[in-house]
Amino acid sequence: MAKLGFGRRDIRRLEREGDVEGLVELLPAGGGRPGPAVKILAGESMAKLGFGRRDIRRLERERDVEGLVELLRHKDEKVAFQAIEALTRLGDKRGVEALMALVVDPSTTELIRAKAWLALDVGLAREARKRTDWK
Repeated sequence: MAKLGFGRRDIRRLEREGDVEGLVELLPAGGGRPGPAVKILAGESMAKLGFGRRDIRRLERERDVEGLVELLRHKDEKVAFQAIEALTRLGDKRGVEALMALVVDPSTTELIRAKAWLALDVGLAREARKRTDWK
């Protein structure tokens, strides 16, 4: 790893930052030529991260409401939480409808349902302030 100039600390930093693209570059298919130890560590980090925070920010930046809506049902509740927050910030009607559907769906976990309710409440308050100049 010393020859490559990329070690365990660097991999852990990428993991903390949710830098999925950086980790992918360290895997054999990513185009890099890392040693076996780096490949193993990068693979373990990828398994921990799954879908990264950076990916959700990208979807939000691109205003990809459909992509964010798909993440509402992600098996990792952290990913679903981040998607809910991103949809709340966007304030798109399609996102609001998806959050309402999440709230009424009996298969939704209580934690996700509560987060969706809160997001809808925040969105309603924001709209009320816009329409009434209420501060």
